[in-house]
Amino acid sequence: MSEIPHFKVAIHHLDFPDEAGPKTVEISVPAEKEFTGISGVDDLLLEAKDAAVTALKRAAGNYLVDYDSFGNDSQYLNRIDEVVAEMTVLSITLSGEPRRYSVTGIYSDEGGDWSDWVYAIHDAEAEFQAKWTMAENQGEGGGPSGEDIEDFIDTMDDIKITYFHEEPVTKDEYRDAFRKLVEEAIAAGHSGPALDDAIAKLQSDGVEIAVPSAPAL
Repeated sequence: MSEIPHFKVAIHHLDFPDEAGPKTVEISVPAEKEFTGISGVDDLLLEAKDAAVTALKRAAGNYLVDYDSFGNDSQYLNRIDEVVAEMTVLSITLSGEPRRYSVTGIYSDEGGDWSDWVYAIHDAEAEFQAKWTMAENQGEGGGPSGEDIEDFIDTMDDIKITYFHEEPVTKDEYRDAFRKLVEEAIAAGHSGPALDDAIAKLQSDGVEIAVPSAPAL
């Protein structure tokens, strides 16, 4: 069994130090499961709510609100909630080595199609990250506020992901790497049927080959 990941919640506030980006800190919250299988993304959405709330309150207590400055727990907790409302959640990711996925989806309320790449450690997180990006697009962008994070994740649940597939290398990237290899071979003075065939295939695909000019005599 693989190791159960933890949530990494990136949070922005104007009074934060520049730890995980400008005025941004990252809070780690243990997850309870791997989020794989048929219910993976649903479980991930549900647990991400609790992880985000935990991370926001922990960030407020760790960086911005001094417990000893308050006369009682009620005052302290009220101030925590006030500061949380001022924060922005920039991202929620899972620990592990991310891989690139090609993803397509449909916005809620028949808002149209979307396609892009996301980075995730497995299929369930790929769906989660796609929904997150699409929910940002549907809103004002920049990530939800601390007080809106649970509603934001509910919005994600209404977005439909129609396709996702791990795609570490795209056709364009293969084509570009192939072109560079061919150009280096030509520049080094290599020739032969295999190189001629590679040049012909690139040119038939509309790729221009940079052929070095002959040296001046």
